[in-house]
This record gives sequence, structure tokens and C-alpha cells, in this order.
Amino acid sequence: MQDPFGKSLARAAEMPGPSLIGFLGGASAVRRAAYLEAGGFPAWTFIGGEEELLAAAILARHWWICYLPKLTVHHFPSPIRDAKLRKLYLRRNALWFVWLRRPVPVALRSTFDLAREAVWDSICRRALLFALSGLPLLLWRRRVLPPDVERQFALLDRPQQARTETTPAS
Repeated sequence: MQDPFGKSLARAAEMPGPSLIGFLGGASAVRRAAYLEAGGFPAWTFIGGEEELLAAAILARHWWICYLPKLTVHHFPSPIRDAKLRKLYLRRNALWFVWLRRPVPVALRSTFDLAREAVWDSICRRALLFALSGLPLLLWRRRVLPPDVERQFALLDRPQQARTETTPAS
């Protein structure tokens, strides 16, 4: 028997907390061995969503990601923030993630979704162009997630697909 994220219930019972497939970099603790084995945060992502690639790499190497309510992590972010630049990097890195790790249909759907937003949102337009400019360098890094990890990520796609499919056309 398996939990919703594809781990056997016996293995899930060994985990010290509920299973996760991602985390926020500034609000998490990661075992050094898992971080190093998975390659750390890719420098070329800069900031904004870089955790998704690391989380996927950790899961692909059969490490766990789980929530520990007894763990307290303190984060002291820079008070200097550029919300538009952050959105640009978040959108670009999200697209790069699907191009690098998800099946082609998911990557195409995500690209189409961002292109649709880019029609009316200049930051999304810049993010799409920025992402496309990096595509040649990304192609040689493409490694689709193992099937058990992809199933976990696909579960997160369902609510978004349902919203898209039920939204009336304007």
C-alpha cells in the first residue's frame, strides 16, 4: 500500500513527519549529505524557485523531505526586495524546472500557460523571453524525473489542470 506521494506506507511510517515534495529555501533545514549529493542550489537559477530543482534531485536520490513541527528555522531575508525582479526569476525558474525535469506534455503546457499570461503581463513576457534564451544551455541538462517522483509532482498538477479546464472562456 502507498501514501499519496507514492512512498510505501512502511517507508512513510519511518519518516519523522508528513511527506513533502518541496520546501522553501529560507524556511527549511536540509541534511548536508543530501544537499551535496543532490548538487545543491544551481547557481544559474540565481534566486526564486531554485528549491524546486534541489527538492526534485533529493527525491530522485531516494532521500526524504518531510515536515517536522518541532524544528524551528530562522530566516533573516534581506530588507532590500525587488518584487518585479523576484517574480521574473520565479516564473523563469518554474519554466526551466519543467523543461529540465518534467515530461514533454507538462513542459509544453507550462510554456503555453506562461505565453498566455505574457500577452497581458510584461513581467511574464520578460520571464518567457529570459527562459527561452537559456533553452540551448538547458537541453543538455535535461533529466526527466524517475517515474515514482514524477507521480508525486503530477499530483500537484491536477488542481491546476482542473482550474484551467473549468475556467470559462472570456
